[in-house]
Amino acid sequence: GMTNLTRLRLLDLNIDEIPPTIGNMKRLDELNLLNNRIQSVPAELGELPMLTYLSLANNQLKVFPKEICNSKLLYYLAVYGNPFITVPDEIENLKKLEFLACWETGLNEKEQEKLERLLPANTKMNFTGEGIH
Repeated sequence: GMTNLTRLRLLDLNIDEIPPTIGNMKRLDELNLLNNRIQSVPAELGELPMLTYLSLANNQLKVFPKEICNSKLLYYLAVYGNPFITVPDEIENLKKLEFLACWETGLNEKEQEKLERLLPANTKMNFTGEGIH
């Protein structure tokens, strides 16, 4: 059944929450929740052992989801278009992160510098949305 899915794309659906049962989808590699109304994520989202690609872009996250900082294999994270204003220290756990798409958020320069300090040196970060097609 659904537990064997490797990719889940739920775009433009006015989803306002992710059910904790997402944690049962242990083979999930890609989760794309672009353009919804999600305000927070369940802890279970951080317990997906295979997750490498996550988009929570253009949602309503008022707080950066600390839960996803447990995603050991995550290499692509899109959180642009959300109103959060700080990033958690736990983000340093994302050792495999290669790309962070992070424009149109509430992050100030100080928080952006914190990201640059905590994430791996080779992580590409985009705070402007320029050069993305």
